[in-house]
Amino acid sequence: MRRILLGLLAMVCCLTLAAPALAEVAFLPMISLRDLETMPLELTLSAEVTAYAPFGEDRLPQLTNLMKHLALHITWQPLIDETQSTVAVLVDGEEALSLGLQETAQGGMAQFSVLPNTTYAGADPLSLLLGMSPEPLSIFGIDGSESAWLEEGYELLNAIGEGLASYRTGESKIKTEIKNMGTARLKQDYTIPKSETEGLSALLAGLCPEGRLKELISGLVFSGKQTLRVYRDADDAPLRIEWTGNCGVDEDHLRDVTFTWRLRRDDTAYRDEVTLTSPALRGSDNNRLTWNCAIAPNKSGQMVLSGNLSYTRTENKQKTILTGEYKLTSEDEGSGTRVTGSATISQQLPGADKATGYTFEPNLLFTGDSNIPAMEGTLTVSSLLGKTTLDQAIITLDMRRTGYTSWQMRQETVNLSLLDAASQEAARDQVTSAISSAFIRRLALLPREDLDYLFMDLPEETVQAIISAAQSD
Repeated sequence: MRRILLGLLAMVCCLTLAAPALAEVAFLPMISLRDLETMPLELTLSAEVTAYAPFGEDRLPQLTNLMKHLALHITWQPLIDETQSTVAVLVDGEEALSLGLQETAQGGMAQFSVLPNTTYAGADPLSLLLGMSPEPLSIFGIDGSESAWLEEGYELLNAIGEGLASYRTGESKIKTEIKNMGTARLKQDYTIPKSETEGLSALLAGLCPEGRLKELISGLVFSGKQTLRVYRDADDAPLRIEWTGNCGVDEDHLRDVTFTWRLRRDDTAYRDEVTLTSPALRGSDNNRLTWNCAIAPNKSGQMVLSGNLSYTRTENKQKTILTGEYKLTSEDEGSGTRVTGSATISQQLPGADKATGYTFEPNLLFTGDSNIPAMEGTLTVSSLLGKTTLDQAIITLDMRRTGYTSWQMRQETVNLSLLDAASQEAARDQVTSAISSAFIRRLALLPREDLDYLFMDLPEETVQAIISAAQSD
C-alpha cells in the first residue's frame, strides 16, 4: 500500500513542481491540478511485483499468483470543513473489506466494514487503531507541495516593485540576454539598510499571498544590509532576481544567504532555475540548493517537462545529499494526452556508502476535461540502492471523477479519546482481529495453487482447516 502511494505521490510531485504552467503551455491541457484537489475522485489500483530483493526464485512467483487477485478501490472527496475517503480491498473484483474515514481540523471518525455497527471517533482514530502515522506521506521530505513556493514567490516578486519602492537605489535601461529566459531591458536595484531590517520580515510577509512562503518569511529575522537586484523584460516581467543578506530564525542562527532565481513565463515555455546557498555565520552548518524546472516543446512538437534537484545539507559536520531528476513527455493520443518518461530521486545519509532512492516510470493516458477528468495506465516503481534495483512493481491504475456521497453515522459511536489505555488496547485488538479474520477467510476461497505465498509456512492440515472454515461461512 505504501509503495503504491509513493509511486502516485512521485507522479504528482513531478507535475506539481510546474503546476501553475500546466494549462498555459498545454502539458496537460484537459486537467487542472487545482481542480483535482477540489473534486470527488475514485481510483482503482492493482500491482504486479516484478522484483523483491528478499525473495528467491520460488517466492516471487508465489507473491505474483496472490497479487493478481487483489486491488484497491479508493475514493476521496473534499468538502468545506472536512475530507471524506474510503479504501476498499477487492478480491477478484469484489469488496472483501473497507475503511471509511472522515477528517476535520478537530479530529476524525473511522468506520470498518467488518464492524458494521460502530463508528470510532477521536483526534486520530487510524493512528490509534491501526498504527498508521498521521504524518503526511512524502519521499525524503518531498510531498508534492513544493510548487507552492514558486507560485507564491512569483506573486511576491510581482508585488516587490511597489512594496519596496522606497528602497530602490537604482534603475537603468539595459539589453542583457538571460540564457533560456529572454532579453532583460530593465535593471532595478534595491538596498534595505541595516537600520531598517527589523521590520523587513513583516513588510515582505505582507506582500505574500497566504501560504507556506508567507509563514516562513514571517518567522525570519533579518540582520545587516540586504540587497536585491531584479532584471525585467520589455513587458516588465521578471527574468532574474538576486538577493543577498544575513537572515535566520533568530539572531543566534543567522545565515549568509545568496538567492538567485532565473525564470520565464509565457505561452510557449515555462522555466525556473533556483540557486540558494546559506552557510551559517557561526559554525560549519550550510545548505546548498539547486533546482531547475522547465516545460517546453521538443523538436517533434511534444511538450516536455524536465528538471533536476540537488540539495546538500551540512549539520554538525554531517552531510546529507538529496538529488532528483525527471523528464516527462506529453503527446496527443486520440482525444487525450499520454504522459511517459521517468523520475528518479535519491538520498545519501551521513556515513552511508550508497544512496537509497526510487525511480518512477509513468505510462498514463489523461482524458476528459477539467470538469470530468480521467486517467488510466501504468506506473512502474523501483527502489534503488546506489544503482542497483532492489524492488520493482508495475502499478495499474484508473482514476475518474465520481459523485459526492454523505457520511452516515452508525448505531454506536466509540470516542477513543475518552477511553483509558486498557480500553483503547481492547478496541485496537477488536478491529485488527476482525480485519485479519475477514481478509484471510476471503483469500482462503482463492484457488489453492495461488495461496502458497500466504500459507507456505503452515502444515497442510492447518491450511485445509482454514479453507474449510472459509467455505462453510
